[in-house]
Amino acid sequence: MVKKFTIFKIVMVLVMVGLVAIPVTALASLTKFQFYSNPLDSLTPASIDENGTITKTSIIYITNFGWYDVNSVLLATSVLNESFYFYSAPLIRASVIPKGSIMPIPITMSVNTTALNATGTLGDFLNTSSFFGQTILSVRYAFSLATLSTLLINPIGAMSPMFNLTVDPAILDLVSNTTANVPIFFLNTLQSYNLSIKAELRNSSGSVASGTGLFTIPSATFFAVPFIENVTVSTGGGHIVSGGGYTLVLTVESPFGYTCTKSGYEVVST
Repeated sequence: MVKKFTIFKIVMVLVMVGLVAIPVTALASLTKFQFYSNPLDSLTPASIDENGTITKTSIIYITNFGWYDVNSVLLATSVLNESFYFYSAPLIRASVIPKGSIMPIPITMSVNTTALNATGTLGDFLNTSSFFGQTILSVRYAFSLATLSTLLINPIGAMSPMFNLTVDPAILDLVSNTTANVPIFFLNTLQSYNLSIKAELRNSSGSVASGTGLFTIPSATFFAVPFIENVTVSTGGGHIVSGGGYTLVLTVESPFGYTCTKSGYEVVST
């Protein structure tokens, strides 16, 4: 009986030592848990889909050379500007990192331009030249006995499909006086996308002329790509008179919705 009791005490001591050792070694193992990103990811252009959602993908490399598996890595990512204004709600994903491994984890930054347009912040987004990605990293380690949380804010490059949108005076067709070309200019920092844009010329009496342009915007590589083109507006019969006093309404119909209005717009003849 005494021998059985002694064995029981030894087992209990070993269990207690184990229970104490696990959190201690877990905390020590956290020093062997590291993460880093590839700075070249910021040079890769983001993409835009037919619904106007802009997506930027990068990779975080996580090393777990400790003694325990990472039970979960929770990532919450958001897109910010230089003033730390949030352009997107957090995207959340979870992963498991086995011990003794290096794991590449895709990081997705996404911005819904429709949502920005509804809040009146799309114009600011389009004219932002420098974006930041915020990643909240939460780690549960060694049977969730140890945790680590950290905040990463890194430059992620440009994400504007129409940076520095500029509209020059319309050029009147002197042969017919019923059409005019509206020159538009902007910089694209995304991969190639299809653009539908409508221009409407108005005066105090209402609409004078309108027209739609369909374009394939060339893809950016490491730098923004300039785009220069004309949208032809037509009266359908009436004459356009050169001079100022017009209002130009420029509407991006797809892949996102955005309206730019320029008052005091001028039509010139050459």
